[in-house]
This record gives sequence, C-alpha cells and structure tokens, in this order.
Amino acid sequence: MKNDHWTVEEYRAYLCTGIAPGDHHPAIPAADAKPARRAEPAAEDAAEKIHPRYRIDIHHRSRRLADATGRSHKAAVDGIVRGGILPDDGPEYLEEIRETRRQGERDETVIEVWEII
Repeated sequence: MKNDHWTVEEYRAYLCTGIAPGDHHPAIPAADAKPARRAEPAAEDAAEKIHPRYRIDIHHRSRRLADATGRSHKAAVDGIVRGGILPDDGPEYLEEIRETRRQGERDETVIEVWEII
C-alpha cells in the first residue's frame, strides 16, 4: 500500500492533471476524449443530396427531311451516360430532351447537353 502522504510535487501534479500519484485513472476526463455518440439521424431526416439537372438538345440536319419518328435518340443518350457526361438519364437528372429537324446540304446530328441552373 502506498503512503497516504503526498509530496509537494505530487500534490501540484495532482492539481494540474487530476491524477493521484500511483493512480492511472484520472478523476476528470481528458480534454481530447471523444464526445458521447449521438444517435444517427433517421433516413427520412437525412438531408437530400442536391445534384444538377440537365437538358439535351438534339439537332438533326439531313439532305432529305425525315418524319418526326424517323430518328431515335435513345442510343445517343445512353452513350452520353456511359461516357460519364451525365450520371443517369432518369427524370431526377434529365429534365427534358428536345429534338429539331431541318433540311441541309449534308447529314449531321448535333447534340448539346445543358446544365440547368
């Protein structure tokens, strides 16, 4: 058993640290101790992730004017998603797809991807 009498140095150390001589458990918690764990917010309370929305404009030009259903943009939009330009082609990311058709001297399709602010 340790002597019940402290030296002046032991007493000063105790006042500074809260640790009694020979005691390895402090009387007060350390300042850098982790705070008590809080309950995680419920899924419905979690903040909704905000992400940008997009619009795609597709401009078809051809020597012969095609009918409105003659061209499909689905493969092009899938390629834009697979290429990483858009995260997904679902309605949460893609607000609108607009198509125009004009007659021109050569066949070409121009696709514009716009971020909506």
